[in-house]
Amino acid sequence: MSVAIQPQGVIDYVAASALLTCRQLFMLLGPVLGLAFVLHALSSYVRSRAARGLGVDAYMWITSPGVMVHELGHALFCVVFGHKITKMKLFGPQADGTLGYVEHSYNHRNLYQSLGNFFIGTGPIWLGSAVVYVLSRFLLGAHASGSAVNAGGGALDVLLQVASSAFRSFAALLDPSLMGSWRFWVFAYLVVCIGSHITLSPPDIRGAFKGFLALVAAVLLFNLLTVWMGESYSVRACEALVRGSVVLYAALLFVVCVNLTLAGVVFVLSFLRGRLRG
Repeated sequence: MSVAIQPQGVIDYVAASALLTCRQLFMLLGPVLGLAFVLHALSSYVRSRAARGLGVDAYMWITSPGVMVHELGHALFCVVFGHKITKMKLFGPQADGTLGYVEHSYNHRNLYQSLGNFFIGTGPIWLGSAVVYVLSRFLLGAHASGSAVNAGGGALDVLLQVASSAFRSFAALLDPSLMGSWRFWVFAYLVVCIGSHITLSPPDIRGAFKGFLALVAAVLLFNLLTVWMGESYSVRACEALVRGSVVLYAALLFVVCVNLTLAGVVFVLSFLRGRLRG
């Protein structure tokens, strides 16, 4: 005897899966994209002010390590997601304002490669954050340790602990004993360079959006296949991903703190310069 499937039951199931998908994507990507947006605004302000004072060409060359990390972020995820890199230049200023580029091709029918467009487009955020974390551990050691993050809490608890850890690491940089160390100044220079170029160009955003649609489809499919087992199963998987990304979250928030401080210094200097001219 066959069992009739109620249309309303199917609609409710799909709606629950879609709602869960939205919650998970917001939990996973919301903090990172929000911080990246703030960092983009800060970097644009610092870049415009610094270029005005130092000259555009001088500023480009001074911060060129950040451009290279930016392009390597694109290239790394091209490799991870099976895209073919057809042309790449880590640093090569062009007349149109382009500082570097990575050109790639992929199979549009391949869901995995299509999903990769999101991570390729946002690659500078992920790699830039990872590089800052590695530099902090290598150059500053215990001064950058912040506070431990408890992997056993829920996603919201983990994110709050990430914020605490990042702020503690940033506060540790204010230790006067660090000012006499060459390691501190090398770290500060590289963080400013990298932070200045954790930005997404219009082509980056367009490519990331294409991948985002594939990412939504993949997460929704996962939820459609697993929600019947109980929502907690899918939520636990999402929280595990959040806990696995705490280092990058903390590093990105740390970069925001550094660039916020730098933007404040640049603002004060610009203000004083204007008053002196006046």
